[in-house]
Amino acid sequence: MNKKDYLGKATEKIYNSGAKKIVSTELESHIDERINFYKEIGYDDQASEEKAACAMGDTDTVAVQFGELHNDFYNPAADMIFLLIWFGLLGGVFYLLKQYVFYDVGLYALILGASCFSFAIMFAYSALSLFRNKIVPVILSLLGIGATGVFNYFILIELDKKMSDSLPNLINFIFKTDIPGATNYPSEEKVILAVLLVSLASIVTFIFSFIYNIKVKCLANKKFDNRIRHVIIGVASGFSLTSIVLCVLFSVKCSADLNTIKSEYYDAYDYVLELSEKCDTKEEIIDFIEKSNYDFTENRDKDDHLTGYLYTKNLVSIDIGFQSTKSKKEIRKDYQEELDSMDDEMAELYEKIGQSESLQSAENKAGKEFLEEGIDKRVEMDYYDQEFCNIRLSPRIYYFDNSYDRPSTSFLEVKEDRENKFYQYETSKLNNIEKYDFYKEIKPTGIKITYKLSETENCSYEFEYVFGEGSFKRTEGYRAIKGNEKNTELYNQIDKVTEIINTDRNMSSTKIAKLTGVAVEQPEMTREEYQESLSILGSYFDNVKETLLDSYDMSTKYVFDDWYFMLSGKPFKSISIYDRNDKFIAVKSLGDTLERVNFDGADGQKKVRIDYGYFDKKGYFYSSSDYMPYYTADGKKYYYYCKTIEDKTHTVGNTKEYYLTDRNNLFYEADICFINKNGYLYIDTSKSLKYDEKTKKFKSQNGNEYTKAFETSWDENGNLIFQSDEY
Repeated sequence: MNKKDYLGKATEKIYNSGAKKIVSTELESHIDERINFYKEIGYDDQASEEKAACAMGDTDTVAVQFGELHNDFYNPAADMIFLLIWFGLLGGVFYLLKQYVFYDVGLYALILGASCFSFAIMFAYSALSLFRNKIVPVILSLLGIGATGVFNYFILIELDKKMSDSLPNLINFIFKTDIPGATNYPSEEKVILAVLLVSLASIVTFIFSFIYNIKVKCLANKKFDNRIRHVIIGVASGFSLTSIVLCVLFSVKCSADLNTIKSEYYDAYDYVLELSEKCDTKEEIIDFIEKSNYDFTENRDKDDHLTGYLYTKNLVSIDIGFQSTKSKKEIRKDYQEELDSMDDEMAELYEKIGQSESLQSAENKAGKEFLEEGIDKRVEMDYYDQEFCNIRLSPRIYYFDNSYDRPSTSFLEVKEDRENKFYQYETSKLNNIEKYDFYKEIKPTGIKITYKLSETENCSYEFEYVFGEGSFKRTEGYRAIKGNEKNTELYNQIDKVTEIINTDRNMSSTKIAKLTGVAVEQPEMTREEYQESLSILGSYFDNVKETLLDSYDMSTKYVFDDWYFMLSGKPFKSISIYDRNDKFIAVKSLGDTLERVNFDGADGQKKVRIDYGYFDKKGYFYSSSDYMPYYTADGKKYYYYCKTIEDKTHTVGNTKEYYLTDRNNLFYEADICFINKNGYLYIDTSKSLKYDEKTKKFKSQNGNEYTKAFETSWDENGNLIFQSDEY
């Protein structure tokens, strides 16, 4: 290439004619110097010109550099706007992490993903600033590197807390979703060092970019500099691409972690249920645990006796505890010691009041005989009521800010589709064995399994569920027992007895005994004698007499070998079942008509309670009217809410205010909440309804009638009912 061609190509990207002329003159001067040099060492004119042009460098690279240097079309506004967007992204991501992630260990993969995202931007902009070869982007890249470092310091400190300042813990979390115990003392030095190491490539890029820009300005850059520039741009771009890939992978991991935490908890639930269904004794429980895949830790006392097992991982906590039991002989001995100590106490008392020894002896003997008569039953009851094992599956909710609102724990809440299953009226009528089959299919928040020596209640369950939303959450427990040969036969007998008595709920005790095959234990006094004895109360106590007569009717026992029942009401309304040691087992309603009772709550509500509960407009059944929803005609639901106003003056005491709320942002005072004739909620925000003394109802201007929401009830068919003397 000759001198003329070289000058043309080297300056072809300079569009300013004056600058182009100056550069051409400067370049021509340098080329002429080199031509003279080559001529002096023996080259001819043509060869000297070609070698001199070649020594000036690659024309394409030189042309680009001269173009960037002398065509000053650069505007820094775009880079500054990008920097502001960069800072905004870092701030926004930090806010989201602090608001939703820092308190939920199951989402901690998002912290790593956010870190990778920030580094991806940093590496990409470092490469871009070097590629553009302008000093302003280089300086701005330094600000971005600093902001990224600060951002990562704060988010990785939070990560380090949950990883207990341990690299192995972090590795186990990344590859095994194994969340370790948290610490409040993270290693700031380690976090800073990690951030600096990851940022090192961008720092090196910045330093090189700064030096390279100065060289370009001075036209002192060499081919070697240009090659390094290309290498660093490639490396920084590669780091950026790698960070983006890692960001995506950690985001995917977060979703996988949530599924893992959920499946682990439900697998643990299935495990404890299987254990309870297959094991009846302590030995069987131990054998089942020893053969399981769960890595239980043994708990032992100071004498090295096994007291239980513990398994914890992520959200799961399985705590199995064994309790020692007493023999009937030991229990009887305890009662005897109690009686003996009572003798001493009574003797001391009699001595203080100066009572005669003969009277002491007679009264003491009578008292002891009365107490000893019931010892056999109490010994039996205490013996079979002893617990020998407790198994508890519960969520380690404190790892997740003690909240069921977190993405990792929200699956533990009972959502509306499952919640309605609990409020079917038929569910409330299931016996304790049938309830087990029902509740076990609805995954609970936690479960407690209790083993007793009792034959009819060897294994009982308390299923715990979380209902409600936000600050309106509540935990409810539902009890059931495992069926075995003994209690299954018991409930079958109860069903047969109930069926027999329902054929005639006025039948005599003699007929009941004949049809059911029971032994009848009547009170010492006949009903007529008892009624006669009540006559001394006079006519003023007639209402009380009826209640006392009802109590008398309930005192007749119908006895099987292992259990007995008692009936209440006339005609009979319910049957109460007890075991042979007087321990209550269950109560069942008789007849098709549900019992209705006026109920005035201390919580501002006047309801009709039906069969120990309350129906809503849709026929769902609730144990408490506080939980019962009120429906608007368009399908929205509102719930009872009580607010306590604290008396800070300590003069009038705390007061209460009552509302209906949608459990979000809307609250309406009870005084403006009404039910229309169709049973739907109407909120009188304009306070236009007027009370009609004649009908005892509220009326609108067009004549529609309404009743106060907290004084309105529904029957099993969703029809309106109100308190009356009948109930």
